[in-house]
Amino acid sequence: MKPGDLVRVVKRNERHGGKIAVVIDVREQKSTFDGSTIVEILDVLMEGAIRTSVHSSWFEAIDE
Repeated sequence: MKPGDLVRVVKRNERHGGKIAVVIDVREQKSTFDGSTIVEILDVLMEGAIRTSVHSSWFEAIDE
């Protein structure tokens, strides 16, 4: 995923599941669980608010 991509929430509760978001920023960081795995973290615009530091596995890309 990259900034500007449209994504859909797939791993979340019923309130957010299926919602559409726009990726604002993408970065990698070490996992807080084991400290060695690199995970992709997103900042997204969803429902008129910026959501920061969201794990990319919560989203799937929307085909254009």
